[in-house]
Amino acid sequence: MILRKLNLTIAFATCCCLSAASQVNNYAVGETVSDFTATDIHGHEHTLSEITAQGKWVLIDFYTTGCEPCKGIAPVFSELHEKYGCNSSDLFCLSVDAIDLPSEVLDFENTYATIGGYTPPPVIAGSQGGFEIQNDFGVGVYPTFAVIGPDMKLKSTTIWPQWDVSTFETSLANLGCTPTEAPCPNLNAEELDVYGFEVFPNPSAGNVTISFENPTSETFHLIVSNIQGQVVYTSNAIGGSGETNSTIDLSSLSNGQYLLQLSNETTSTVEMISIEH
Repeated sequence: MILRKLNLTIAFATCCCLSAASQVNNYAVGETVSDFTATDIHGHEHTLSEITAQGKWVLIDFYTTGCEPCKGIAPVFSELHEKYGCNSSDLFCLSVDAIDLPSEVLDFENTYATIGGYTPPPVIAGSQGGFEIQNDFGVGVYPTFAVIGPDMKLKSTTIWPQWDVSTFETSLANLGCTPTEAPCPNLNAEELDVYGFEVFPNPSAGNVTISFENPTSETFHLIVSNIQGQVVYTSNAIGGSGETNSTIDLSSLSNGQYLLQLSNETTSTVEMISIEH
């Protein structure tokens, strides 16, 4: 597994320099693509057929975290995502990483996709289904932007060049997609920092305090997963109204990095913690 990832990383790093040739290879324009369901790094599930059934166009960004052009275009894709309502309008932006772990993708998102203060689109890590999706589409050069219509048919194997939001808008318009601008739902702006969500101490020997401000009486669901995406701890009733400090015991976990996802029915956020005994 590690060897395969190393070999793929070397190949992908080479391919990243060839963005002008990036494209989908396993489907022709006009061909119906296969459906898929995958969970993004913030715990939200996405099913392609359910998205297109709402009349939405889907723009998929296939990338890897080590690809230099991908780093440059990430904030532009976030700007496009936010301009058209953070997927609440008729354009659905989705990023699909090829080979990386959720922790690596989260670091990429926080470092590059949020430049300019825009809200990143959902992203599926390679280890959480991204590798299988990009393999199905036959993508081997990054970044590749594939366009899928509401009829589940591939409309474009790639968008090139990729300079700014207007570049994407022109390419989409040429395909018959003229999305409607819309504000993001109010809670989307809080997804990166839900009520001051903090975990401490970090690193921790196992006893971890979850701290956040809850302006409602809703309780939150906590999921802890390892960097392979496997769930190792859950709690169904975190918090109440006002300032919340809850302690959880993760002392049974092995040394390493873990993702803590705090969510309710309307919003979600993720923090990373290191367990060191």
